[in-house]
Amino acid sequence: MASLREYFLHDFPHVANISNTLVNCENLPAINIEARLYQDFMGNSKYVSFYIPKHPFLLQVCINLLKDLSLVLDFDKQVKGQMGFFGERQVDSSELVFTGRVFFYSESDIPEIEFELLRRNVNGARQR
Repeated sequence: MASLREYFLHDFPHVANISNTLVNCENLPAINIEARLYQDFMGNSKYVSFYIPKHPFLLQVCINLLKDLSLVLDFDKQVKGQMGFFGERQVDSSELVFTGRVFFYSESDIPEIEFELLRRNVNGARQR
């Protein structure tokens, strides 16, 4: 059976991705987090995922990642990409639209009540 990290590495094989390691330590024990920006040129969209090793303060780690989501969304400023079929206009990676989808692959479980807090935090961020 595949590990959670293997699922993180191999999910969404049909789209391009840019990955980097982030250090999340804002008032918490430091943790290295693998972040990916997925670029779906056919769907004109982009979305994000994180692999989070076991950590005692998972909720706060996730909230910190959401607060600094622009760090990951800016990966495509460092690595430019274009795609298109022969005879069509090339789509530049900077034109892709962020869907708001964020996937967390976490080795720690999050209690349901904390998950609700995280969900409210995400919904509150969308309304701003």
